[in-house]
Amino acid sequence: MDGLSGFSALDIAIAVIVLWSLYRGFKVGLVQSLVGLLGWFATLYMGTHYARSMAHVFASVVTDPVLQTALAFLVIVLLMLTIVWGFSMLLKSLIDALALTPLEKLAGGVFGAARGVLIVLVIMSLIGSWASKEKWWQQSILAPSLLPYAPLAINVGRDLATTAWDELNSKPHVSEQSPLEIKQHHPDVERTH
Repeated sequence: MDGLSGFSALDIAIAVIVLWSLYRGFKVGLVQSLVGLLGWFATLYMGTHYARSMAHVFASVVTDPVLQTALAFLVIVLLMLTIVWGFSMLLKSLIDALALTPLEKLAGGVFGAARGVLIVLVIMSLIGSWASKEKWWQQSILAPSLLPYAPLAINVGRDLATTAWDELNSKPHVSEQSPLEIKQHHPDVERTH
């Protein structure tokens, strides 16, 4: 246990996050890890991009337009996650059949470790400004070394969140509006079915 004596509780927490993510990446492999990550991006994109245009589907369930949009977002996200999971399982069975498992699992571990570091950087960027004055932070070996890279992680996250938020709040295109919305905004337009 002498080897860990220089590490603070924060260092151990950082190591646990990175090692857990490495383990998860190794366990599921690179393809499933990548499909999972890309699936989340695709899911959030689809949810934010199409929630407003699908909100009218839930008009009979809830009357509040904000709740209609939230419900549409939730349904889209759940459907997308189900599709991504199915696709991930299909790819996993293909990789297992091709006997690429050891190399693929090793690459998954590397990817998982990188994902763990990214998670740590995002957390550090959120708490670093006030936590850096605390004794437990100053005793850390890893935190001061990682802190300079934290803004990069938060900028990427902020850009993704801003894009998603802007997409949700953008005015829908005419093609994305329900027939009732089109008639209300453009009374001279008659839609034929």
